Amino acid sequence: MLCRHWAFAPLVALGALFSSVFAQEPDAGPHSNHSTFVNSDGAIGFAFAIPHDNPDQFWFTLRVHRSHAWGAVGLGSDDMPGALYLMVYDNRDQSNTTFSPRVAYGYYEPEYYRDFEYELLEGTGIYDDHMVVMGKCLRNCFTWPAKGTEGGRIDVNSGREKGIYGLGPLEGFTSNQLDESLKFHVQYGSFYMNISRAHGATRAPVLTDDSRSQGAILHEKFVRKADIMSTMHAVAMILALVLLMPLGMVMLRLGSMVKLHAINQTIALVFVLIGFGVGIATSYRYQRSQEFTSYHQVIGFFVVFMLIGQFIMGVLNHRHYRRTHLLSVYGKIHPWLGRIVILLGIMNGFFGFTFALNRRYGIILGALIIAMCLATLVTLIGRHCLEARRHRNNGRLRSGRVSPQHRPPVGSPGEQHGAWPQAPYGPPAYSPPAYNNGYGFPNDGSQPAPPRGVIFPQRFDAPSQSIGLQDVAANARRDQPPQSPPQEPDQDRPQMTRRGSSQQAPEAPRELL
Repeated sequence: MLCRHWAFAPLVALGALFSSVFAQEPDAGPHSNHSTFVNSDGAIGFAFAIPHDNPDQFWFTLRVHRSHAWGAVGLGSDDMPGALYLMVYDNRDQSNTTFSPRVAYGYYEPEYYRDFEYELLEGTGIYDDHMVVMGKCLRNCFTWPAKGTEGGRIDVNSGREKGIYGLGPLEGFTSNQLDESLKFHVQYGSFYMNISRAHGATRAPVLTDDSRSQGAILHEKFVRKADIMSTMHAVAMILALVLLMPLGMVMLRLGSMVKLHAINQTIALVFVLIGFGVGIATSYRYQRSQEFTSYHQVIGFFVVFMLIGQFIMGVLNHRHYRRTHLLSVYGKIHPWLGRIVILLGIMNGFFGFTFALNRRYGIILGALIIAMCLATLVTLIGRHCLEARRHRNNGRLRSGRVSPQHRPPVGSPGEQHGAWPQAPYGPPAYSPPAYNNGYGFPNDGSQPAPPRGVIFPQRFDAPSQSIGLQDVAANARRDQPPQSPPQEPDQDRPQMTRRGSSQQAPEAPRELL
């Protein structure tokens, strides 16, 4: 009898074991009926679960490190177009998070999806330098408008559902607006998630520092993916409007380098057109710039069109001057329009950095502009001092007050012939090593060139007596035939007397009076 009971003992123990396992199943269910994705550096984590009582809804938990401006997970697609994004960033006072559901229909910033109805659960907030959102989707959870994309739905029975994630730049960002415009991401990637194992959950999943990927696997990861087009636009415009075009003005006004001015401004206009085209292309990437209604874009269009007109007027004025050597009406408008447009373009650069959410680069631009202004100011002051010195020397030249060191050396042609002027300037052209045209100044580079606008008169020397000139008047008198003695003047002809003679001249006829 005892042996019979010992025979059934293993069966009793096995039944007790199964009973304990099934008794613990409800408690273990909420922790296992969800899928979790955590990227390799732990900067973003996402958990997904479908309630056991309502398969048309789902729980979600999104956890992003605050070193990034924003974080987002896209469902229904492993690429941007067609994905439903669950996005989070700090609110304005950084006391809580802002959750924003969005949909992307192309390779540009996702737009706010108003039809996604949800509720935020307890546990949403900022914890240990992480932005955490715990929520539940109530309506329009698994389908949304695709608009020609391959996404638009979540397959709840898929064991390999596609997903995508993105992380914003490593800088602070705060906003309470659900449709706030964002900066370009610095990291993104795609993953696959097992949705079929996430059914039957009884509460929202929780993510911590110890969370690891369960039912999900990373597919691709890209780091430091910056907006190259926006950078090209900024570099091209700053190079043209802040550096090249002001340099072209200095070339023309200070150095009279007309050809270099034309070449420089042509290159600058090419950079402007390149930056203009790239700027239009990058505007379609962001919701804030797709309508082309911002002040930065409006001013940018005006500046580019005015620069094209400025270039055309410069060409027309140059052609007119080559034909007539006179300044045309284009030449009067050209310089002032250029100054106004360049100043407006530089100001628009500050507006552009604010529009692109890169205000700190505006400080760098301001420092560059200040340095350019200081360099131009020093150049203008130096030129003014040189011109004043030349005018003083010119005035001394005209008044004849010349210092002894500027007088021609003894025995020089200038000293022998009394050349004018005896001043520290010589004629425009020299013929080394002799003295030129009797001005009495050597061509050794020791004397400065005459100032612009000063025209030296021609020097006239007394004719030399050693070149074989003859007395032409004497020869003429010798060769002239003898003349008859002068006759007495008629009585009726009025007689003219020499000045100083006592003889009175006859009165003029009355007809002439």
